Amino acid sequence: MKKHFWIIIIVAAALVIIIGGFYLWRYYKNRQKVNNGPSTNQSSDSQTTPTSATSQTAPVPTIIYPIDNYSARLSKNSFGSYYFSQNSQKFDSTVCPGASEYTGYHTGDDLETIPAEQNIPIAVTSIATGTVRQVGRVSGYGGLAVIEYTLGDETYTAYFGHINLATTTLKVGSTVSIGEKIAELAPACSSANSNVRKHLHFALHKGTGVDVEGYVNSKSALSAWIDPKALLSTLGAK
Repeated sequence: MKKHFWIIIIVAAALVIIIGGFYLWRYYKNRQKVNNGPSTNQSSDSQTTPTSATSQTAPVPTIIYPIDNYSARLSKNSFGSYYFSQNSQKFDSTVCPGASEYTGYHTGDDLETIPAEQNIPIAVTSIATGTVRQVGRVSGYGGLAVIEYTLGDETYTAYFGHINLATTTLKVGSTVSIGEKIAELAPACSSANSNVRKHLHFALHKGTGVDVEGYVNSKSALSAWIDPKALLSTLGAK
């Protein structure tokens, strides 16, 4: 009887130890989960950082207009317009008494200023990267800059007339970049712009030759020039 009693005691003690150990193990596992918080482990796919939308940068232009609001400034004295000496002064005589007369086909575009711009600086800028061929005073223009450009697959000399030479730093042979300031327009009725209204004469001559004529006597002579607005528009000027 004693032997059976001790066997029962031993078995009961073993059960108590086993059951108690199990519950004690569960207690510590639950405490560990509470202390560590929710699991943050994620698969490699879920850890991929979302890619933000890439902002699209506007392409840098390779050609621009020489003055802002080109189309709005373009007067009737545009490329190819023909004037007799008796009506040539109508653009200038009412503003600048004694303005010179001229006759022929206009080799470029005249880009006008408005009354509010008469006493403020109006910048003229390089239409592309080019090389300065001439800068100085020329009869009929006052200040004139001539710059050679390759536009598309062709070479041209560009003419920026009626500029104020006191506002330019261009040197013959130097390179100018697109958008670089060439000069400011010269004041109206001044010797700086040959006694005409405040405006820009802009022209493009085919090839590398320099020809400072603002008007030519025949359409055959005009063929050496090109409509500047049409070309710049075709090339995507901004």
